[in-house]
Amino acid sequence: MDIQENSINEIFENNPSQGTLYVLLSVMKENGRHNLVIRECLKALMRYPEDLTLRKILAETYLMDGRLVEAESEFGKVINGMKKLAGAYRSQAEIFVRQKREDDAISSLKKYIIFFPEDEDAAVLLEELLATSAVASIELSEKQISADISEAVEPGIADIMEAQESDAFPEIITASLAETYFDQGKLAEAREIYEKLLEKDTEDTSLQSRLDEISAMMEQKDEPEEIQAEDTARRKKERMISILDSWRNNIRDMAEGGVTASDI
Repeated sequence: MDIQENSINEIFENNPSQGTLYVLLSVMKENGRHNLVIRECLKALMRYPEDLTLRKILAETYLMDGRLVEAESEFGKVINGMKKLAGAYRSQAEIFVRQKREDDAISSLKKYIIFFPEDEDAAVLLEELLATSAVASIELSEKQISADISEAVEPGIADIMEAQESDAFPEIITASLAETYFDQGKLAEAREIYEKLLEKDTEDTSLQSRLDEISAMMEQKDEPEEIQAEDTARRKKERMISILDSWRNNIRDMAEGGVTASDI
């Protein structure tokens, strides 16, 4: 943008709008007119002291001009101004939680906590949402895998997977998942996961210690038979997820190659 000097001065002298200032000052900054930009930014900030865009242009110009002390001071003011507005992320997260939009709520809380790491309530809420999201992802994966299998192969393949259930160990099972179940009060499931993990790594003393703690807690807690039955069904469901997952790629290859259950 090629603007004559007298035209520039005339614009600045006639109290241009903030939008006009943003455009003109940015162009002048990129053209190396640092002194002019600094002067006009300071004048404009007397009229619009809370304008973070003007202050950011001023800070960037100081930096480009090598005036690091002034640049640091202005960038600090920009960040403090952003922090005043960042509380909106917390309110936005609350809206998303009420709408059951967990992923959006997680995204907003992560941004909020950058500015307010001391907010323990927000940190706890974020942790709970992340745990809920992990469990939901497992259930979604189960549904998708089941749909893939239904489309790819004949029903007889399910019988083969059922026969292999007792030998399957879910790749998705981790100590983090065990702790999620523990936090939800599902001690039996948490204990089973730790038992499986120990089968793969018998030398891990931390796993053994955690397993002993959970087992001791279960001995003190007499769960009703119906709850135990629900836990058993849920554990079976987790094992089936693993089986379906481990078979998925093979099943797709079989389907693409024209292999049916009768050929196995």
